[in-house]
Amino acid sequence: MVECVVAALSAGEALDELLVRGYALEVQTCIRVYEHKVGAQSITYGDKLLVSGLEPLPHELRQAVVDHRDDLLAAACVIRPPVGWLDFLAGRCREGRAPVAMLAANVATFIGLHPAHDGGRLEAMIEEALR
Repeated sequence: MVECVVAALSAGEALDELLVRGYALEVQTCIRVYEHKVGAQSITYGDKLLVSGLEPLPHELRQAVVDHRDDLLAAACVIRPPVGWLDFLAGRCREGRAPVAMLAANVATFIGLHPAHDGGRLEAMIEEALR
């Protein structure tokens, strides 16, 4: 029996492959309401990664999306920002008027990660998504 082993895709390779094959990445948001003494506060978060295309995802890409969910969700936040303030920050980074580290920390927070611990890890993916 011959076994075919496919090398796992890195997050950057998965993003490139998805975009080359014509898949669109979007962020589904959710709103959480927090009650405080002075009233309610609504906060919007990036909740789920949506990948759509004309054909179903091949197995290796589906696995890459699962393996690199946070990285691809961060890229989707930059490619098609789901909220105005992320669109503004991504535009400032594209213009060279804001550091990528600042955008990465904000994206990390938006998708429910820690800005200091995870923001740096997301920088390379966000730089790629800005191109």
